[in-house]
Amino acid sequence: MEWTGFNDEAVKMAGHWFKVEDSDMAANRHRFVYGVEKDIWSVNSDGYMQYRQEVTPANHRGDSWTRIDNRLWLESVGNYDRTQTIGINEENYIFYREGVERDHMQGRIWSPIKGLLKHGRIGFGKVLWGIDTNDRVVAIYLEGELPECNWQ
Repeated sequence: MEWTGFNDEAVKMAGHWFKVEDSDMAANRHRFVYGVEKDIWSVNSDGYMQYRQEVTPANHRGDSWTRIDNRLWLESVGNYDRTQTIGINEENYIFYREGVERDHMQGRIWSPIKGLLKHGRIGFGKVLWGIDTNDRVVAIYLEGELPECNWQ
């Protein structure tokens, strides 16, 4: 199949790019970002996890980045059920964010999930897909007491 370029109509429908910046310049440099609807998570260039405050249909950019903690992270994998967010730290440990609620979407504490991942993504349903430290694709069904989940 030969590349024929972008579909002009699709490009027009995509909208326009806009900068999402804060007055704190350190918060503006990122190495990873993940979002579902208005829940936007980022790992900044220093490795800190951030949550974007006040993202709404009328305010696509949100208002500011809030640093979640002092841990160093590789990536924010995403959330499931909009009740927990999954993150992978710089030592490849997997954590989920507890206490995610409508009025406190950034959550309250990180709890570990057994296993190590280099990269991961939430798949269909409640399945975390990942690449383990042996470069194998693995999956875990996220349900119940998350630290006790079994890898398939």
